Amino acid sequence: MSEMEIRRRPFILKTGVGLVAAFVSTLIGPADATAQEMKNQSGSDGYTMLTSVQGCGTCEFWGGQRRVSKDGKTITFTGPGWCNNAKSDHYLTLTRPNHVMGTWRKWSVLG
Repeated sequence: MSEMEIRRRPFILKTGVGLVAAFVSTLIGPADATAQEMKNQSGSDGYTMLTSVQGCGTCEFWGGQRRVSKDGKTITFTGPGWCNNAKSDHYLTLTRPNHVMGTWRKWSVLG
């Protein structure tokens, strides 16, 4: 290992930890009323949200794993998803299903 590699390692480790912490904090986000609606009501490994909420998880362009209930009133999510709306500030980034953006368009499956 060269001298330069030895000096760069602490910097890379410190910077990498900072980037991971910043990324995780954007996924968690602030607690709000929408987050309260995402309580795990089904007893499964996902989160549940009302279909009437205008969040990323109910948007046509959101690319996360989601499943609509049989009665069509709730959606269950297994985690964050990619924003596929080229007009959004979060295009090609991971967002939480309850994240709210101005470029939202209702998911066609929801009617």
